[in-house]
Amino acid sequence: MQGRAKYNEYIDGGRNARLLEHSVAYRVLIRSYQDSDGDGLGDLAGLTSRLDYIAELGVDVIVLSLYELTHQGDQAKPDDLMSLSTRLGTMLQLIDLISRARERRLKIILSIPASLAEAEVCDYWLKKGVAGFVPYQDPLLSDYRPGGGLNLKKLKRDLVAKARHDTTMIELESETTLRSVTLCAGDRYREEVAKMLATIMLTMPGVPCIYQGQEIGTPSPRQRLGRAELNAGTPMYWSDDEYAGFSEVAPQLTLGRIFQVVNVEAQDNDPASVLSYYRQLIALRKSSLILQDGAIKFVGDRGNILCYRRSLDGYQLQVTGNLSSRYVAPATEIAMGELVCSSYIGRGDLAKPLAPYEAVVTRVD
Repeated sequence: MQGRAKYNEYIDGGRNARLLEHSVAYRVLIRSYQDSDGDGLGDLAGLTSRLDYIAELGVDVIVLSLYELTHQGDQAKPDDLMSLSTRLGTMLQLIDLISRARERRLKIILSIPASLAEAEVCDYWLKKGVAGFVPYQDPLLSDYRPGGGLNLKKLKRDLVAKARHDTTMIELESETTLRSVTLCAGDRYREEVAKMLATIMLTMPGVPCIYQGQEIGTPSPRQRLGRAELNAGTPMYWSDDEYAGFSEVAPQLTLGRIFQVVNVEAQDNDPASVLSYYRQLIALRKSSLILQDGAIKFVGDRGNILCYRRSLDGYQLQVTGNLSSRYVAPATEIAMGELVCSSYIGRGDLAKPLAPYEAVVTRVD
């Protein structure tokens, strides 16, 4: 009973709601983020070295997996979850990571299975400095097929289910799934789909949670399409240097070749990049009480157009997404509204057709 009470207190209760309120989260798989010691795997010191990048993205929370920290799996017992895996580094390095994250106003929280959230486990990690916990959950697109496109009815149904809970993590992908752009579009519209999905995730109620590399539109390596457990577990693509800036040696994870085109360095100062658009959307969400606290109502049911409104105190924002590869005439409400942002740079005339996989946010007060 004590373990269940602790779970309710830190995950289901008010403490967790306060912890995540108005936050944008960023999920990191440590072993695939940054290698600092030349063994071909990411580690705690490597993650610490990239905290400035994460802070500049605009997020507030870094989510780490308790399973990964302890090098355990589904068969773990509570006692197994109270020691740090030496593969990732030392406890002093973890404490240093947490301290340096705090300096940048970043909280470190752990995803933890409900069945193992015993009082002793929670207290152990809280004493090490983590800010709290979130339950494990399947990403929104976890049961989509590669290249199968976006099914409007299913996506709307899934989004409605998520929108019922203010502290629900809105996640599209994880290390156990294919990348969202691979699931929804393949190579041709990778950037367009990445931006459209970002618009949906960052304008929904709940807590948007970006999986590392999603913010640059990382696709799954082609040679791994049949092995979902590795597809999003590829190294983070930092540059087009050998080994993608992830390590000075050949990574122990699947590298692929797309990093020569898709990487942080190439997108960092490009206003049209996926990374720049993520930063823009995160800043918009942080500055908008409507997106943080507003109610949601799905409107219309036209072809492959996803449309919903967020409203608060008489003010409304409308989000409209074209889920197809065709140009689509916009709804009347868009043409009458005021443009807030578009996933296509240069849109000025709201009466123009929506481009393939374009998402538009407008004021329709």
